[in-house]
Amino acid sequence: MELFEILRGNEIFKGLNDEEVKKVAEICYKREYKNGTIIFEENSTGSEMYILIEGKVDIQMSMGIDDLATVHIIEAGEIFGELSLVDRGQRSATIKAAGDAVAFILEADRFERLVDDNYRIGYIVMGNIARIVSIRLRERNIKYTESLIWERLSSKIE
Repeated sequence: MELFEILRGNEIFKGLNDEEVKKVAEICYKREYKNGTIIFEENSTGSEMYILIEGKVDIQMSMGIDDLATVHIIEAGEIFGELSLVDRGQRSATIKAAGDAVAFILEADRFERLVDDNYRIGYIVMGNIARIVSIRLRERNIKYTESLIWERLSSKIE
């Protein structure tokens, strides 16, 4: 699948016209990862968003000192690391190639230079990221509340 088509079909770039999507695609560069390669680690800082075009990657989170658990699998056409375009903060998970994988990378610095001249791109992309993060936070809050309820119910049963 071509990068342009992946970007055009992704929620983060929803609302951009074809010319704007092409401008984003032009500032991305390609990187290949071998099976088992750690793309980035939980709690590391980052300034890149990844657009997976081939293969799969595991999203892993710490479950103890040396224990990682796969909590989600990203497949071709999906994006990860998008929060780095917003804050360049610590990564919330470890990303590991599950088989050979190919991704295009969008660096925050390049993206910022692009949106300095194309405010509409920045406005739309950041609005989309805010909406996606809001949905994820809402879902996480529901799961957390459900786990608290389950914990309370199970303690009353015992």
